[in-house]
Amino acid sequence: MTQEEKELINKLNEKQSYFEAILALSQSQGISQLLAWEQIEAQRIELGLQAKYTSFESFRVSKSLFYRKMLEIENNSTTPIL
Repeated sequence: MTQEEKELINKLNEKQSYFEAILALSQSQGISQLLAWEQIEAQRIELGLQAKYTSFESFRVSKSLFYRKMLEIENNSTTPIL
């Protein structure tokens, strides 16, 4: 396995990197996030990884919850304590 493949596996195993990879693929190829998700999942299988999400709907919900939580953390960390 090449170093590039190892880096890709690590990237696809981290939630934020996984979501960013799908968005980047979607934007760079001008395709929907559904098609980008399908391509990324196929790539995971080729690399010997299990599917991260079993359906696009579960991916979409998880992404929404992840970014909502990140926004909440960001908002709480910038709120001044009185």
